[in-house]
Amino acid sequence: YTILPFRDNTVSYLELTGSDLMRVIDNAVGYASQVVPLDSNYGGGYPYASGLRFDVNLSSATEKVLNVQVYDSQSQIWLALDTEDAKGKSYMVVTSSFIAGGGDDYLTDIEPLNMNVTDIGYTEEVVNYLRDLEGEWEPPELDQMSTTSFVAI
Repeated sequence: YTILPFRDNTVSYLELTGSDLMRVIDNAVGYASQVVPLDSNYGGGYPYASGLRFDVNLSSATEKVLNVQVYDSQSQIWLALDTEDAKGKSYMVVTSSFIAGGGDDYLTDIEPLNMNVTDIGYTEEVVNYLRDLEGEWEPPELDQMSTTSFVAI
């Protein structure tokens, strides 16, 4: 398949605290934009997610990622990401084995509560999803997009 790069990646499940999930988004946005430089020749991949949305303000002197919300599929409403971690709340994240293994430095200084790297092909799952669609694929509504607003440097 040529629809996705890195055909050898597999599906991985990470359980993260809210504060760690916030750090993952901060890391990803910072590295992708080179606000947090890793290598002057490379910026990591920009984070896109289903069920997660946030604002980005690269010109801010303090917080670059703001208003992080998680979609609660049971109540069908967006809820603020719980970064207090006081009640033992955690979030399940599905990603590629590349990211789970430290790729693009999304997980810098983060230890998932649990991690399961499967042998399910990442590309194959996307192909299955597209094959199972009835009718044409519809892009998500604007309020479902990961980045709800973006302010550049």
